[in-house]
Formats: sequence, C-alpha cells, structure tokens
Amino acid sequence: MSREVSGLKRNLLYGSFPLILLVLSVYATHAMEDPNRVVAEAVSASLEGISPVGAAVAIVSIPGPASSTTIVVHIYSREPLGIRFVSLSFMKCKSTAGDRIIIGADGVFNVVPPPGGTVTVYTPDATHPVPVVLVEFTGFDITEEATFQLDPDTFGDPLYGAQVRELKNILVQLWFENGKVSQGKMVLDAAGNLVVLLP
Repeated sequence: MSREVSGLKRNLLYGSFPLILLVLSVYATHAMEDPNRVVAEAVSASLEGISPVGAAVAIVSIPGPASSTTIVVHIYSREPLGIRFVSLSFMKCKSTAGDRIIIGADGVFNVVPPPGGTVTVYTPDATHPVPVVLVEFTGFDITEEATFQLDPDTFGDPLYGAQVRELKNILVQLWFENGKVSQGKMVLDAAGNLVVLLP
C-alpha cells in the first residue's frame, strides 16, 4: 500500500510541475452541526450541474460574504475512503480588474489537519507564487474536516486582497486513498459562500 501511495504522490507531483511551469512562463511573459454541510444543503438545489448533497463524497466551501477578503477553505469528508490529496486550481480566477489570481509563496497558512491526521503543503513552495495549491493528508476519514487559510494575490500585486467572489471558478480535485478521483468547480451561492459538492 505504501508503495502505491508513493507512486501516486510521485505522479501527482511530477504531473503538476509542467502545468505550474507553463503557467509561470505565461505570467512571466505577460461533531457539532457541520457548517459545510449546512451551507451545502441550503444551496444544493440551486447549484446547476452539481450532485445533490446526499450523493456528495466531499464538500469544499469558502464562507462568505462575497466581499470578504478572509479566505478559509473548509474540506468535509463524506466518503469512507480516506482523502489523500486535494488540489485547488486558480487558473480561471480573475480579479475584478481582470488580473489573474495566484497564491503567493506564503499564501497557505493557519492549516488545521483532520483530527488525528496530518497535512503537508506542496505548492506553493517557499519561493514561487503559483496558481495551484496542492496538499496531502493522512488520516482524513469520513465526517472529518480540515481547514486552511489562503492569501490569493495577483501576479502584478503581491499585496492584493482577493475577495471570495473573485474565486468562484476554483477547480477542486480530490484523490482518495484507493486512487479514486473526484472534481468540481466552486460556485457562488446567494449568500456569498463558495461551495462545491464533489460527486
């Protein structure tokens, strides 16, 4: 099992680097009531193209309001198969002025792993701003939650305070312990929360 996980980790990391390098080159040239479940259930009927909450294997949300610059990612597992990797792609996210959103070198912080588990942040690294966040978990089991905070900026402004509404096109991908993959795009609900129910 550890050999399979090592192979999956290696494939994910190696597979991500060409995408990250390509994007950088483009830029260079130019137990209580779970809040995620409550939010997801409240908006699931209006999320076109997203599985209903009852069928979701995981719920990823960023609480609003839409104008908030406090960006906290909540990942809630509904799947008996443990969550191993999570990636967030900001490739299609733009500021109100039309600038591309990226995550700075110190843009992932206040990381809270699932109870009894761990989390490792692979991108961004210590020196490179990127449009993809990749984290690895251990011990991320059903009904558990992990959170981390992001500081999204723009390529031209490392002090830019991105708002929740500007991140509505985040592509979320999850890899489970058995290699199963699920993905979906975050959408903005009427209350200004970003939510995706992963099928």
